[in-house]
Amino acid sequence: MIDELQTTQNKIEEMKFRRISQQREVIETILTQKDISITVINKHTTELVEQLDREVDLINSSFDEEGRQLKEKKRVLREKLKDRKKLLKLSFNDLVQLEENEIEFHADLPKQYYEGRYPIAKFISGKIAKSNVGMLQFGLEFKLKVLKRFTTELRVIHSISIGTDSTLWINDSKDGKLQKISTETDSVKVLLSNELYVFSMAFTREGDLLVATGDSIIKSINANTGQLSESIFKVDNTIITAVHLNEKNELIIGVRIEGLRFSFESETRLVKMDQEGQILATYEFDKNNKRLFTYPKYISSNSKGNIGIVDWFSEYGKGQVVILASNGDIVNVYDGNSDIKTSYIKLNFGGIVSTTSDNFIVTDISNHLLHLLNSDGQCLFQFDTMSLGIKLPYYLTFSRSRKLYIGSLTPNPHNLFEVECEGS
Repeated sequence: MIDELQTTQNKIEEMKFRRISQQREVIETILTQKDISITVINKHTTELVEQLDREVDLINSSFDEEGRQLKEKKRVLREKLKDRKKLLKLSFNDLVQLEENEIEFHADLPKQYYEGRYPIAKFISGKIAKSNVGMLQFGLEFKLKVLKRFTTELRVIHSISIGTDSTLWINDSKDGKLQKISTETDSVKVLLSNELYVFSMAFTREGDLLVATGDSIIKSINANTGQLSESIFKVDNTIITAVHLNEKNELIIGVRIEGLRFSFESETRLVKMDQEGQILATYEFDKNNKRLFTYPKYISSNSKGNIGIVDWFSEYGKGQVVILASNGDIVNVYDGNSDIKTSYIKLNFGGIVSTTSDNFIVTDISNHLLHLLNSDGQCLFQFDTMSLGIKLPYYLTFSRSRKLYIGSLTPNPHNLFEVECEGS
């Protein structure tokens, strides 16, 4: 018994040493990240100072040159003054010529508009948050298992909504096709089909499908008959790009004005509405009066009230994920690059969905990844969907039984997947 106790004690000591060593390695990693962050901040600070130094040099050289020119003009004037007594003794015709020369000379004097030529620079400090450093993970496991694979009639799947009767509505925005399908068996059964270009869609609690179709009014589709009608939800003089219903049954709408779709100067915003179509809040600018979004493409929210927005910079999904608090303040902006060394790599984000743990899952199309973010938009895990045979994952949503449905941009050989999700 003494021997067994000694063996157990030895194992405890060994485990204690191993755990402490592992935690010390984490501490070293955190300190390394601190050094990297300081290096990046110092580099960016130096660049800002050097930029201002160049501006100061330009101002100095420009004003020095103007000073030299003014000095030369003053010298010429003094020479004219010295000769004035001699010139006054000349004939009347010579005096007239003198006056003409003086008028011509004075016309060359510089215009004294200096205030607006070199505007004073202002420094707007950046936001320093925990996400700039990182976070700790304790025993996180994010597992996916494909339960069913389906081949649909659509070439690609751009969005998925699940009705009250567990049927799925899927659409192909490029070909303008919307279908209601059943996946109870191993093959897809088409129940309804509409020729309709759909930007985004979401189900109401009453069982109607709300769809954004590229104008200022959200359409409503009867889930049983497929009949299309105009809803009470509209934002005049805009194009509605995204729709989402949160847990409070409030409608969150992404809108933009007509014109260039992916211009940083375009007017874009989120609008929150109640079920009567009344506007409750509008999110458009941050605290520095900078626009929050370029093109709000997909929206999700969690029970904490945080809103996750996939914000596109281009047609193929290059962009970022913006996390807003319920009051519209920016919580975090995630661009997929937790490694500063690879910060130049831009990812192609697709759909976003919230989990029961208030995390967010967003698809990364070109890299065949799912990014698991916490409620504040910090990356917890990246899952390679190619390991499950899922290429180009684009859109995803949870069913009421918490099955995850993933639609992809390739029909070879499947483009719709029913997945079991653990650890999210």
